[in-house]
Amino acid sequence: MESITVAERNKMSVKYGLITGVVYIILFSVTNLLMSNVIMYNVIRGLVYILYMGLIGVFVTQIKKADGGFIEFKDAFGAAFVMLLTAGILYYIYSYIYFQYLDPHYLEKMKTSVITYMETHKVPDESIDATAKKFDEQIIEAKTFHFGKTMLGFFGFLVMDSLFGMLVCLIVKKQRPMF
Repeated sequence: MESITVAERNKMSVKYGLITGVVYIILFSVTNLLMSNVIMYNVIRGLVYILYMGLIGVFVTQIKKADGGFIEFKDAFGAAFVMLLTAGILYYIYSYIYFQYLDPHYLEKMKTSVITYMETHKVPDESIDATAKKFDEQIIEAKTFHFGKTMLGFFGFLVMDSLFGMLVCLIVKKQRPMF
């Protein structure tokens, strides 16, 4: 079987990255509807992230199949990185629009949900007040757009996603036989 070219692999990676990004955006939006229950919200967010990494694995496997059933780690990671980068860019653009225009009171809702959870679990008032103060600071900061902070956050998540992507690629990789 013939190997696919780097250009073909990158084209597939961008396509799969767009698909992954759209799926992640949909799941992110649906998950935000569950914000009133802090525990359920966090559990679902964790499951969505696991699904996100699973999609990356499925798509790297598809690229491996297109490449004759073999893929070196560096090629698998390159494909995964392009997918993560594409999905991440799409997600960050959407999240900016979401937090600024679709649900500008997101942080206030999150604050209310967390404070309610803390009160029902009899957390000391000092801790509740400190948490409320942190939320108030985040709400004030969120009202202004900081390109540098946004980019730093994006690259931080890209690094973390890439580490998980490396694990996925270690599982998916399969070297061609020498002969």
